[in-house]
Amino acid sequence: MKKLLTNKFIQGGAVLMMVNLLVSLSNYFFHTLSARVLAPEGYGEIATMFSYLVLLSFPTGVLAELLIQKLGKHATPTVLAAQIFRWFVVTLKKHWYINLILLCFIPAMPWLTKLSGTTAYLIIPLLMISFVTAFYDGALQGLHRFGVFAIIGLIAVLIKLAGPFISLYYAQSALVIIVTAIAGSYVAKLALSNFVLNKTILIAKAAPINASIGKLLKSKQLWLTVLSTAAIAGMQNLDLIFVKQRFDATDAGLYAGWLLFSKLIMYIFGPLITMSYIFFSSKKDEKYHQVAMMFALLLFVIVGVVSNIVYGIYAKSMILMLLGEKYLVIYPYLEWASLYGTLTAMIMFLNYYFLAKEQRIGIVFFISLPFYLLALNLYAKLATDVIYISILYSMCIISLFLLAFFGN
Repeated sequence: MKKLLTNKFIQGGAVLMMVNLLVSLSNYFFHTLSARVLAPEGYGEIATMFSYLVLLSFPTGVLAELLIQKLGKHATPTVLAAQIFRWFVVTLKKHWYINLILLCFIPAMPWLTKLSGTTAYLIIPLLMISFVTAFYDGALQGLHRFGVFAIIGLIAVLIKLAGPFISLYYAQSALVIIVTAIAGSYVAKLALSNFVLNKTILIAKAAPINASIGKLLKSKQLWLTVLSTAAIAGMQNLDLIFVKQRFDATDAGLYAGWLLFSKLIMYIFGPLITMSYIFFSSKKDEKYHQVAMMFALLLFVIVGVVSNIVYGIYAKSMILMLLGEKYLVIYPYLEWASLYGTLTAMIMFLNYYFLAKEQRIGIVFFISLPFYLLALNLYAKLATDVIYISILYSMCIISLFLLAFFGN
């Protein structure tokens, strides 16, 4: 235990976890304040926009995770980062026409998403920014520039947080102001990440790696990462998108409010989950992996039990304090939010563990998604039915992952 706590990676990662916790809480505050300012109808727009962004940008998460893994295992990660960066720039220039094709979809986004133009038109531009930013995120974490990465994230979330604060004084334009702040946070993160990474790899004089899209597509690890990341993105976002498509704007906003309470657990565990993939991908710390996993699982159980008790006792007070009286209708379902949040956090953590170990269990997770969607379409007659179906699906995935872990 002493060696584990004095490990340089864990000590450095602890700083990142603390700052990331602050970022996560600031993000949560952004959502709760936006929900209060916009009411259910308006907040449903913001929450669903983010769901589309996460779901459609899962390939960017793949890029970041692959970079973390490759740089973490390389003897000279700065040189490799410089090589990959130069290759990345060359590849973007070579395939410039993809951006043009994406831009052509912008006029159709309100029809495709059932969102207003204010939010729908922003999805594709933010997706394009996310793709580039994901490269910087993966590179900075893979190079263990944890402090810089965390500070950039904090600056971006503070810019985003300015939106709902300003909206308190200009309520009639609240949605436009909040969306503008979101766009500003994306642009700021891109600019700052680009500046820092260029400074970091400037000393490494390296030619672009000799790679092609075709070679990358043949990589086993790439497809494991793609399928695992797609499964996580689908599980976390398909439910809200389904509610927005199937039910009215108020139901979507109320369901998004319920999800906020489940995501409070996710925000608490967010820094641990972020660090877990980096930690489990590191060969240097492999002897600590099993011990760390057991401690993490115990922590999940403790937080899950405690949060369920707290949600049960203080449900009405929490809703009034965080979201306002317009969301009191979700009061009877708040304990379920605690359970769902804990299950989702555990699934993400275990998924990253298996992905770092290059095990194929994530493929089964991905294959299960169509059955989840089928269950939603067949049995979700009310928005509350989506809650029960999502929890049952999460329990099935947890059981599968735990059987795989203890079986090994």
